Amino acid sequence: MDWVFLAELAINGALTGLLYSLFAIGLVLIYKASSVPNLAQGGLTMVGAYVVLALSHDAGLPLWRAVRSS
Repeated sequence: MDWVFLAELAINGALTGLLYSLFAIGLVLIYKASSVPNLAQGGLTMVGAYVVLALSHDAGLPLWRAVRSS
């Protein structure tokens, strides 16, 4: 197995896990603060992803710059 590919998979897995943990922390914080389960975070996550996609594709920004500016 190629070591570069293995490193890429490890970094991708770590970043995916961090994204899931941030999503879960947001759900828990909202539930503990208001005692109401708010499931709108998935929609807000998708809005953020679409904003980054639009900045990256339509404005011609590189992906790291689109993430940072959104």
